[in-house]
Amino acid sequence: MLVAFVLCSACTKGLSAEVFNNSALTLIVDVGGRKTNIAPQQFKRILLTSTSFEVQHGALTWKYFPSLHAPQVISEEGHNILDPAYVDKDDVIKVQIDVDGHIYILQRDQNFPIQNKLAQPPGYPLASSLF
Repeated sequence: MLVAFVLCSACTKGLSAEVFNNSALTLIVDVGGRKTNIAPQQFKRILLTSTSFEVQHGALTWKYFPSLHAPQVISEEGHNILDPAYVDKDDVIKVQIDVDGHIYILQRDQNFPIQNKLAQPPGYPLASSLF
């Protein structure tokens, strides 16, 4: 008996991030070898296809462990789910990279750039390791 399996890439869209550059230099964001330039005070949407997340800021390269991730909460049924306060219906999170390399996550209804960074979920802000 032959059984065929079909992979539907549109069925599992994965997590994306709108990444805002809150610095004066163009950032080069590298997700699993796929590089994206982000001009100062601009954002771009990036598909998070890898656990590898690096940012080049001038002569510095910042690596993040853990990588970008969506905060989770426990549902009424007791399952871990993506936190709807931070993840929109299209599975997109919004993050801001500051000049010091820290990455802050925004709630869905917040706009770039955020000034009040006091309220962050567990795991944020992300701090980089310099390489």
